[in-house]
Amino acid sequence: MKHQLVILFIIALTGFASAQSTAFTYQGHLMDAGASANGNYDLHFTLKNALTDGSTVGTPQAVSPVTAVNGIFSVTLDFGSASFDGSDRWVELGVRPAGSVAPYTALSPRQRLTATPYALRALNATNLTGTVTAGNIANGTITGTMIANGAVGSTQLSPDLTMDGTTTGTFSGPLTGNVTGNVSGSAASFTGNLAGNVTGPQGSTIVEMVGGVTAANVAAGANLANAATTASTPNTLVKRDANGNIPGVAPVSAAPSGMVLIPAGAFTMGNTVAADTDITDAAPVSTTVSAFYMDVNEVTLSQWDVVYLWAIDHGYSFTSSGTSSGANYPVDGVSWYDCVKWCNARSELTGKTPVYYTNNEQTTIYKTGDVDVTNAQVKWSAGGYRLPTEAEWEKAARGGLSGQRFPWGMLIKEGLANYYRMPLRFYPDGFSYDLGADGGSNPTGNIYGRASTASQVGQFAPNGYGLNDMAGNVYEWCWDWYGTPYVGGTDPRGVVSGSSRVVRGGSWNMFGYYRGSAGVARCASRLYVNPVDATTAGINDTYASYGFRSVLSAAQP
Repeated sequence: MKHQLVILFIIALTGFASAQSTAFTYQGHLMDAGASANGNYDLHFTLKNALTDGSTVGTPQAVSPVTAVNGIFSVTLDFGSASFDGSDRWVELGVRPAGSVAPYTALSPRQRLTATPYALRALNATNLTGTVTAGNIANGTITGTMIANGAVGSTQLSPDLTMDGTTTGTFSGPLTGNVTGNVSGSAASFTGNLAGNVTGPQGSTIVEMVGGVTAANVAAGANLANAATTASTPNTLVKRDANGNIPGVAPVSAAPSGMVLIPAGAFTMGNTVAADTDITDAAPVSTTVSAFYMDVNEVTLSQWDVVYLWAIDHGYSFTSSGTSSGANYPVDGVSWYDCVKWCNARSELTGKTPVYYTNNEQTTIYKTGDVDVTNAQVKWSAGGYRLPTEAEWEKAARGGLSGQRFPWGMLIKEGLANYYRMPLRFYPDGFSYDLGADGGSNPTGNIYGRASTASQVGQFAPNGYGLNDMAGNVYEWCWDWYGTPYVGGTDPRGVVSGSSRVVRGGSWNMFGYYRGSAGVARCASRLYVNPVDATTAGINDTYASYGFRSVLSAAQP
């Protein structure tokens, strides 16, 4: 049973009490196997300080039973005011059938909350009359809109009132204390002197002002800050000093067409599923990778052909011209050497600096022959296309999840990936986590019905990073020589030499019986292939079912 969460909105509790509650109503839309869910469920809510990984904030809350009608459900949550200090917060939701003792299934992606989802909203601002002192109003409950619209004027505010919380609208005159949260409009909406700190989204930038500055300086600072960032980084923090200076901020450009950003950060590389004792070469190790862009899909035949035809007219040679079932199917029948040269050609064709060279001085671009390029001959700082390292591939495949077999969870079936099905109930040496309807090739997305072949790219749901076919379809070449144990650490690039290169992700391929199964589609499963003759674990065949996808460094020169 596959669940998916779609958040509709979050409702803040309302009332007129002088003491502010920190409870809020959370409403969402729960999907079950592609349809709106109906019935009772146990839900588990964990507050996190990051979209992926990160730490738990406050105490997780379990709510049961929760009734979903046409997918819609509502619950009341209270993580306490200490959990909301103005920093970004996300809710991670787990779900299981009501009354079940099974583990919760974690849904992704996490859902973002406002800085103070429990903030009071007055039903009618005209009910506020007379003098309101700071002691009777919790911080953050009076918004800028109420002040701007005249609902609360200067005569109603006690001089000792400090405003904290979401503030919108136009302010005039001196404002002291702290303003946190959303500041709508341009900074020019402020007139007079501003003292204290301003934090929160300002246009596409978060601006922090320290010290008393004039409205003109605020407006100028916002313009400079916006120029230092891009629309693709709305939560970039830009700090201005009291003199109005902005330290250098490295902009992150929008993802190139057909690619997605894989964020920098640490993850556990390798097998963490205790039951999967058959994986003996992937002991878990903490690994950190820098941000990079990755092709959403495996390189298709149409993509391959454009670069290939340009390359052979510009000094490149390839062992194979590439095979495939069609233009929008992944190219296969390509060696590791061909993929590396193709990446260089793609770089040159698009005006980027190639990554792979045949000398340590990195002056001779790798274009011909079967050359075992070394780490020293790779211009890692270049802005060109390249194969992912094994660590980059696994981080991307996991899609932000941890401790799971597959990019989406613990189980696999034909509706999730194109793989060779071997359920334990049909095969004595099959897999308990393979829930395929029967054994053999997967007919889903297959141009020949039940026959063995790759499927068109993007036929199955993407993982948490938006990548398609990270399990099954065709094996994907990685940069690394195969070696054990994992190197781990920061931006590892594998052992310095070897006889086989790493391939990852599994495939549709039934040849060799085990090679296209659920076992090799796991995120931690590693295979090794001779880069020229595609000898996999001692089994010779053609390159059929070996493809690739390319990556770019996020820090483009």
